[in-house]
Formats: sequence, C-alpha cells, structure tokens
Amino acid sequence: MSPDSAMPSDRNPDLIPLSRAQYGMWLADNLPGGPNVNIAHYVEIEGHIDYAAFSKAMNDAGHETESMVVRVVEVGGRPYQYVDRGLVYDEPLLDLTAAADPYAAAMDWMRRDYGTKAVDMARDRLVATKLIRVGADRYLWYARAHHLVIDGYGAFNLLNRAAEHYNALIEGRSPTPLAAPRLTEIIAAVKALVG
Repeated sequence: MSPDSAMPSDRNPDLIPLSRAQYGMWLADNLPGGPNVNIAHYVEIEGHIDYAAFSKAMNDAGHETESMVVRVVEVGGRPYQYVDRGLVYDEPLLDLTAAADPYAAAMDWMRRDYGTKAVDMARDRLVATKLIRVGADRYLWYARAHHLVIDGYGAFNLLNRAAEHYNALIEGRSPTPLAAPRLTEIIAAVKALVG
C-alpha cells in the first residue's frame, strides 16, 4: 500500500484527535531545533531465533495493540492520528557478525538510529524495530518509538505482546488474550471522561 493510498481525508471517521499529552509531544516535535522525542530500548536474546516467526509476531503484536501502526496527519491545521492497518513490519535481519566487534557495531547502529527524527509523521514509521545478530545465537532486539505514540508502559506492553505472539507461534498455540486496551479503546475512554 502506498503512503498516499493510506492517507485519510478530513471526513474519515477513523481520524482520532490527539490526547493532551500527545498534542504536547506533537508541538515539541514541530519546534525548530526541538528535542528528540524518541524513546528507545533493546533486549539481549541468547538462543536460536526463527526470523519468519519473529516478523509475524511483530506484525501481529503491532496490529493488535495498534500503537505500532499509528500515523499522524494534519487536517485543517489540527493533528489527528489513525491506525494504518496497511503498515507491516518487513525489516530484514541486521547481521553484524562479520564486524570486528559485533556488539560495538550494534551499539553504534542503535545510537545513530535513536537520533532519527521523523520528518513526516503521516508517512514515516513512528515505531521502528530491528533484530540485530551479533553472534552465532546472540541477538539484540532494538525498538525506537516516537513518544507521541508510545510511552514507557506502551513500549513494555508491545515487547511483551510480541514475545507472547512469537512463543505462541513456536509452540503451536494461540497467544493469550490481550489484557491491555488497544489505542482506539484508550482514546475512547479518555474522550468519555473529558467529554
């Protein structure tokens, strides 16, 4: 799906106003020379990774929680968010095992990526993740997110859901049901509280 075909119109019922906290992040992101509003983390994994299952788990968890597939657009000068169901995780494995120091090379790569500032919130990924191979059975699972769409709690939730989906695929079972609310449910609850 091309970015333009995913672009909603101002009459699209799927447009969701930003919360006050999100609006503050949007303003900070639009300040000339403003702060880096990304958050990032990585997890070290030892053992074999089935990359096809990993990719499917990332897609399943991202679409389930919705926060991994959010885009932000301006309509009439106001920012709105929407869940882009056409957005998929299709990143290749980053294999740094040939580097002189694979771990240091991975750290350098992650630091550079963390400094990335989304230029176009309607087209750029606001959440990015990468599996980095640094040894025979050693990986770093890295994730960066724009703070407008994910906070620390959301990042932890997404990590847990991706791990649950991955383990379910490997074990041939259904994942446990999602306990946390989806983005659209959170926004609906906030709207009901504030009117």
